[in-house]
Amino acid sequence: MKKVLSFLVIFTVLYLNANSIIELLPSSDFKMKLRLFIHKDKLENLIELADKTEYTHITWLKGELLKAGVREENQIIWDDSPDIDNIISKAESYDYNFIDLTKDKNNNWYLVGYTKTLFLKDSSTKTKNIRTEYSYGNTPKYEQCSKILISDIANGQCFVYLSENWFLHRYWVTIDINNEQT
Repeated sequence: MKKVLSFLVIFTVLYLNANSIIELLPSSDFKMKLRLFIHKDKLENLIELADKTEYTHITWLKGELLKAGVREENQIIWDDSPDIDNIISKAESYDYNFIDLTKDKNNNWYLVGYTKTLFLKDSSTKTKNIRTEYSYGNTPKYEQCSKILISDIANGQCFVYLSENWFLHRYWVTIDINNEQT
């Protein structure tokens, strides 16, 4: 009985402190998958609200920044006073301090992730910057990620399947600090 009670106490403490514990983890796909597992319903609610607006770009940082805009051609037309109070209210009810949502031309929403920089072995001046973010919507039209794909192509993108509507979108560029971009 003591073991069961101990387990329940430990589980309760971990559950109540899940966000704090997750933030202590290093940036990785595992951390993103865990974060999605815990916040999936909340993120989908925010995306549903964002979908009801005209905006393709929504950025909010509590007390600091509020931007929303619409993609037209190859530029963003920013609204000086966007009407996204319902999105901000919902985010605050979830104890979120920021939102960064971007909708692509295929109607998939992207949410902030992490960047990893790799120093390439074949050159002392080349790095590969790999950006990973959440993608919500339709299955991407590019290849599934593999280490070979990322290592063999200088610049590209791929995806990791998470669930029916959720993916990790990964894109990368190879940079030579002696030149601009490879």
